[in-house]
This record gives sequence, C-alpha cells and structure tokens, in this order.
Amino acid sequence: MKVAVFSNNSTRFVGDLLDHWRAKGHEVKFEPGSNEFLADESDVVFVDQFDNNVYYLKERMKNKDKVKVYGRALDWDVWIGNLRDQNMVDWVDGVFCIAPHIEKRLRAEANMEGKLHFIRLGVDLDKFTFKKEFGGYNIVMPVNEVDWYLKNTLMGLRIFHRLLKEHTAWKLFIKGHFKEPEYFQLIIKDYIEKAGLTKYVQIDEGWVNDYNAYLEPMDYCLLPSLKEGFSFVTAQSAAKGIKPILNWWYGAEGLWPEEWLFLDEGEAVAKVLEAADKNPFDYRAYIDKTYNFKRTAEEMDAVMGL
Repeated sequence: MKVAVFSNNSTRFVGDLLDHWRAKGHEVKFEPGSNEFLADESDVVFVDQFDNNVYYLKERMKNKDKVKVYGRALDWDVWIGNLRDQNMVDWVDGVFCIAPHIEKRLRAEANMEGKLHFIRLGVDLDKFTFKKEFGGYNIVMPVNEVDWYLKNTLMGLRIFHRLLKEHTAWKLFIKGHFKEPEYFQLIIKDYIEKAGLTKYVQIDEGWVNDYNAYLEPMDYCLLPSLKEGFSFVTAQSAAKGIKPILNWWYGAEGLWPEEWLFLDEGEAVAKVLEAADKNPFDYRAYIDKTYNFKRTAEEMDAVMGL
C-alpha cells in the first residue's frame, strides 16, 4: 500500500513507524508539514499530531473518498482544542491518542464514537539495550526546551542542589536546548552559578545521533516537568535499567507506576538517595510489558489496515 506520513516534529515520533511499514513492504513517503498531492496519491495518510496539517488536508484533498486519513493526538494539540470541531473528527477515519488523561479529554469534547483509539507509544527494545554498568552518580534531566517554564528546569536544579549537599560525586546532564527569550535562559544560568553547580552541571544542547549511547553512562532519569503527554526519554531510560524519578504531572499516574512519581523536592531527593529498591531489570520489564514498540505497531496496523 502507499502510505503518506506527515509531521511538524520531523521524524522524532514516527521514525520507528516509517521503518516498520517499509519493512512490511509498503511504499512509505514522509514529508514535514503536509502535501495534498501526495495525500491524494496514497491509500493511507497518517498525520502525527492533530495540528494544522490535518486542517490543511481537509481543505485541499480532492481524493478523500478513496484515501483513509488518520491523525494522532499527542498533547498540546488536545489542550488547545484542535479536536473540539466535530466536523474535523467526522472527516478523518480515525484518531489515535497516547494516554488515558488525553483520551478522557477528547471524549469530553466531541463525539468520538468509533473514531478514537487509545494506543500507547512504544520503544524499540532492539535499539535501547540494557546498561552494562550500574552504581554511578550520573543523572540525566531531559527537559527538551530547557527554559520553557512547563519543563520546570529550576525545580530539577533545586533537587540536584540538595543532592550535592549529601554527596559531591553527583553530576547532572541537562538534555535540551534554549528557545525562550534571553531572560528565561539567564534565570537558569544564574541559578547554576549562585548555587555553585557550575562544575557539576552539563547542558547538552546538540543533536544526539545515538540516544542509546548517550544514555549508557546515566544512572537516574530526573524529569521535573509540569506537563507531558508521555515522555519518550523516560521509557528509553527505563528500558536501559535507568531509574526514573518523575514529577507527578497531570495524568502521570495513568502512564507510569506511582512509585516513580514525586510530589515535592524532598520526595525526589529521597527516591534518588534510597538504597537500590528494585532490580534494574524490572524497569526494562515494565517497558517491555507496557511500552514495547512491537505492540504499538501491531495495534496501529490493525486499525489502519496495514
């Protein structure tokens, strides 16, 4: 079959799907943004994130009666109301969502009967291998947009500051980039300097080609975020046996075990400092059971007829 895939996130969330569909023998073409000509020539269209790309196709496609169109609601597209328009829901052949709290919101805002499919995201466990060594003091803090207030980087730094008072062997690797106006960046860098964290904190802004290799030396994954639709890095870290320590954002309990979640800085520090309470293989086993990409692909294929 001819499959067209569109996304404003490049291949960040669809790379494994592209490989999977091509391996099954489908003719798969990907474009950032959307392209009505490519869509009209396809059998199936998949738009990752229910954003302007779906609206664009609704206005421009001329062959919709012969093409099935699916959109996946990830996070912010839900909260800004992109699926409140019943006409959009009726036009697409199906909507995927990735978390229970997002499914609940969508069902409250439009008639999703027969259209909405809750399918959890997945990690390719062949690409994220189990760590070779444990017992270190390296913490990865994946905040993507370092200075966006919903990523809550300052809270993460305060947690790390408290950890250093217990032991100076800790090192924090902030994975993300700055994107907000200069003052927001200044606040974070100023705190690092004032708290004496400069030699203990490394901000990695560059693109990482091999995230599995990047995570290999990490021992903990600290996520202070106030909002997530899922958190791929949490799943990738746990797949490697790295202990996740996550802020209890809205809906987190529907995605992750409550024992991984904290409500305040003290709880986060305690979860890091407590003795090894779980075999690292248990973290990987949880991902294998709950967020294995093979299951994601099988369930999506069943819905889309691929």
